[in-house]
Amino acid sequence: MASRHANGKNASGIYRAIEESVNRTRLTEHFATRTNDNGVVVASSFHHPSRGYVWCPASPLLAAWLISRGVPASVQPLEVCLQQSSSQTPEEGVLFATTYQDVDHGTIGIAALAQGPLRDRAEQAIRAWTACLRTRRLLVPLVDTACASPLVPLPPQGREERTPLLTSKHRAPSVCGLADAARDCIVGFKQRGDTVLLVGDGGLAAGSSSSAAWLDDQEVVAVADERAAVSINVDDAAAVAFVVNPCSSTEEVAQILAVLRTRFPLLRGQHPDQWCYRTTDSRNAVRTAVAQSDLALAVQNGQAGWLPEDILSVRSLGDLDPTAIASAATITLVGAQRGFPVPGVGVNDLIESLSGLGPTSVVYQRVVSSISTDFLKTADTSRSRVSVPPSTPAESPSERRAKS
Repeated sequence: MASRHANGKNASGIYRAIEESVNRTRLTEHFATRTNDNGVVVASSFHHPSRGYVWCPASPLLAAWLISRGVPASVQPLEVCLQQSSSQTPEEGVLFATTYQDVDHGTIGIAALAQGPLRDRAEQAIRAWTACLRTRRLLVPLVDTACASPLVPLPPQGREERTPLLTSKHRAPSVCGLADAARDCIVGFKQRGDTVLLVGDGGLAAGSSSSAAWLDDQEVVAVADERAAVSINVDDAAAVAFVVNPCSSTEEVAQILAVLRTRFPLLRGQHPDQWCYRTTDSRNAVRTAVAQSDLALAVQNGQAGWLPEDILSVRSLGDLDPTAIASAATITLVGAQRGFPVPGVGVNDLIESLSGLGPTSVVYQRVVSSISTDFLKTADTSRSRVSVPPSTPAESPSERRAKS
């Protein structure tokens, strides 16, 4: 415990040193220069008179913030000669800039160039975002996509009329073993004469359910939620089986099954070692990250139904508020599912822009469930390795009396 505490103190000391370094090296200045632009030019890079090359990763963020407030702005590298000046004529251009020394990336800054009446707006932007400079963490929970191989039926021309819709020999190719297992279970239960209930919504995002083709052929009954579990009817309540729709949330599946088992006490179904935990793991990764953060941002991706209530949806960089960013030492960024591109802004855009507002660490987090079914075998093996001393025969009452 002592060493852990010491490490914690050291880490805290390093954090304070970095924070002090940013504050100590931070300079907010303005420079007289020429510009031919009618709008505000946000610098993606520029050359400081004494600090040399300055990289500006947050430039898209500043430009988006200005544009969202009706100010014409563009992002450009500046190749102009800068001169410090205490006074400017109304026609002159002024570059407002804040720079600091980053421990890993040299000189970082934010800068905006404008002339005439737009100079006040450029200065306002630099002051607002300069207040956000600090050391911070960005937590990125890794959210998986739905299975790439949903329950796909065999084309009608590929089977005879009496052949089951799916068989292990002719099923569609899959990259997910759990999807294969679900399809095999459906075939097995159908061959026994059971009504098969496909439990769960079947995906991480709305509209990604894999059950549509099965529903068209009426081979299974979709039970996507508890309301459906209450309302479904079957011909024979003693011949009902369930299969979990791959990538459904296991939390929601358990709630649905609780309703179904009440209605159909003889319900049988797929073994839990074939349930898919991808969606549950992804949601738990998000919830864990959000619980650790001061601010949580999510790109718009259609998952609002299960995201925590205090998470903010971001459609563009212009949605970010400097007052909220300034007070946040830890920010969670929830991205769209991999393979589902979102127009506008993505997690990588947020990471790059926020990394220009102080020394930044990006922490990628994943939750992974591991399923085990051989625990009894393991327990037996462990017990066989324990040596038990032979017990001595118990003395009879007469022997004990003779000794006494």
